[in-house]
Amino acid sequence: MDRLTQPYNPDALSSAASTHILLEYARSIDIPEARILQGTRLSAALCMLPDTLIRSWQEVQLIENLLSVTGDAFQTGFQVGHRYRLSSYGMWGLGMLTSPTLNDAVALGIEFLQTASHFNHVCKEFRQGKVNIILDDRHLPAAIQPFLTGRDLSSIAIMLSELLPGLSIPMIGLRLAMPKRPLPPGFELIYPVNIEWNAPCHAILAEEWIMAAPLPNANAITHTLCRNQCIKQLALLRQMEGVRGRIKQLLVNQLQSSPSMESIAGQLNVTPRTLRRQLESEGCTWRDIKNEVRLEMAERLLNNSALSIQEIASQLGYSDISAFSHAFKRQKQTSPDHFRRQVG
Repeated sequence: MDRLTQPYNPDALSSAASTHILLEYARSIDIPEARILQGTRLSAALCMLPDTLIRSWQEVQLIENLLSVTGDAFQTGFQVGHRYRLSSYGMWGLGMLTSPTLNDAVALGIEFLQTASHFNHVCKEFRQGKVNIILDDRHLPAAIQPFLTGRDLSSIAIMLSELLPGLSIPMIGLRLAMPKRPLPPGFELIYPVNIEWNAPCHAILAEEWIMAAPLPNANAITHTLCRNQCIKQLALLRQMEGVRGRIKQLLVNQLQSSPSMESIAGQLNVTPRTLRRQLESEGCTWRDIKNEVRLEMAERLLNNSALSIQEIASQLGYSDISAFSHAFKRQKQTSPDHFRRQVG
């Protein structure tokens, strides 16, 4: 299937880096975290962890919560996009930064975009000495299209400036698939070109020769390492989109309330019996998955958070710290406190 015709998948998984940035922006304009996180089944602590994955629908809910306060979707998206950096995206961003040329960086970014985002589809086309970086949003919920367009146009400009610091990108045009509207403050500074409104799709037009520009941070060893890690991460994301993966993600976001199998089955729109049969077909049980998720989350929180052992026990849905310590020691042959000291 052509990338530009793939439908929006609300259950697709990607990095929570955007969630973290959305929360930071909300704090900067004094919006309470609870309001932004409402209905997402996410916590601020979970969003801060480096390897947290979220579903597309959760980020959409975050965006809708934000827009219910700010109002102007295009302008808000543009402001949020200014906060994006290549370093926000781990191996994906570092892989682009260490690419040999701008063309290589863009190619890697597009190939592994799924690890960072599932929204605007991106591709590049070369025509008559020009390169068109195309953003397609026709498959997305209409209410958030302007936000995502503003965000991506802003973040792309920021990332290009990081890839080629000190070099002005020779842009020659901008096409926007929307009616003409007021531009956000600062827009014309990063896109000082004529805008074609009501275009078939969004596109940034630049001189083709810039794609061959060598990048100052190119490093063949690091680039290869990042690319290999992106391949592994993409494979993991696809694997987690099975029944087992969907249950794990639901549990990660709801462990504090210790949901039952019946509750999770309801969220997946199947009966508990059907869910049990699906799990058997994937060679696992409800208890296996719940224990696995609790252990993974315990290790992540002990490694990457300042939460106390008691707070971690509560986050994971244990009745008390003793129950958590006993379960952790049974799995890891060491106490949570000793495990944390070893890691530190």
